[in-house]
Amino acid sequence: MKKLLCLAMALFMLLACFGTALADDPAPKIVRLLSIESNTSELVELFNKSHTDIQMEQVYISGSWDGVSQKLPAMIAANEAPDFAFMSFVDVAAYAAQGYLRDVTELVERDINMADFVPGVWEATMVEGKYWGVPYEIRVEQTWYDADVFDMMGVPYPSQDWNEAWTLEEWRENLPKLTGTNPETGDSVYGHVWQGNLWYWSQLQWLMAAYGHTSPFDENGRPIWDTPEMAQMLQDLYDMYQEGVLVPNDIMAESGYKTLFANNRLAMYTGGTWNAQAVVDMNVHAMPNVGGRTNYWIDTWIMFNGTADPDAQWEVAKWLCSKEYWDWKITEDVSCCLPIRADSFEEAKNTLWPWLTEADRDCLFQGAEEAFAFPMEYHIKMPALNNASKEILNMIKTGEYATAQETCEALQEYWQDIIDDNI
Repeated sequence: MKKLLCLAMALFMLLACFGTALADDPAPKIVRLLSIESNTSELVELFNKSHTDIQMEQVYISGSWDGVSQKLPAMIAANEAPDFAFMSFVDVAAYAAQGYLRDVTELVERDINMADFVPGVWEATMVEGKYWGVPYEIRVEQTWYDADVFDMMGVPYPSQDWNEAWTLEEWRENLPKLTGTNPETGDSVYGHVWQGNLWYWSQLQWLMAAYGHTSPFDENGRPIWDTPEMAQMLQDLYDMYQEGVLVPNDIMAESGYKTLFANNRLAMYTGGTWNAQAVVDMNVHAMPNVGGRTNYWIDTWIMFNGTADPDAQWEVAKWLCSKEYWDWKITEDVSCCLPIRADSFEEAKNTLWPWLTEADRDCLFQGAEEAFAFPMEYHIKMPALNNASKEILNMIKTGEYATAQETCEALQEYWQDIIDDNI
């Protein structure tokens, strides 16, 4: 009997100790990330393997930025905002102005060594001198070209040295030469395409420099559009559309640029470093843009107020900027863009996108480094300005505006109304 009593007491003490151990080992803290990027699940897995006290969860939205713009406000209204959201930097100001984001300025100044990062990347998370998140990655706009089409049309390849980039005149001269008929298939071949429609504000900023505009905004913060230079730029683009050197909307909608490239029906496409994965098997190479400059912008992890555990949220934020994370990101071939860390940026020059030739890689990274000297400027209402410009520019094709100057004036008036109504 005494033995049974001792055994029972020992078992009781063991269970008590086990219960205490469980009490001392609480459930991990959960940090939620909202993203349209499918590979976010891979970074979540990487983080969760090396952390026990904090675990990430991905809130995945398929589609495009439009899906985020629809889903996120609804989540905020329902008090279900994530801890982080993958966001284009042009939207940071809008969410910060509405009071949705967490001010992490003191934490950034305490824990982040700016010397570890590519100059300018942290500014993308700032509004009125405060940080509202952490930078995600660098996206640089590039032009890719199909060497086979250049060979077929007998046009020399453009220089891959940014100091010898095609001028606007050379661009206009060569696009018609790259347009015609594929002699083997009889298919129409086009010199260039621009997002399947006439152009919009953020896609035009690199070209503005060729027309003498170093800034897309005037001294009062108004978008610059109603000038003779901008009218000439629009007229030149529209003339090229009318001349058939740019892919018509219906062909673009039917085929898409990937199919056109694959079938040697498209000579050039202006997109960006995010296209690198898409064009890997299409004999497409990076080249400088017209005017010797390009846009770059920094996508951002914006951080929301009301997080369940602010400390856990900040630990994840620091990890997203860490060398550990970026070592994985550039070696596992999951990045579609360039690193924010200076050391990782240098390593990526030799490791990222191994299918690129050495000359292509040099050109791409030279373009990125040149771009940092001309950061893309944005406005708090940039998404609205983009939508307005696409709508009005397309009205040229319907004849609603007789001249490019009239269109520019309409754009300026419409944009000013948007700014006045919302700010």
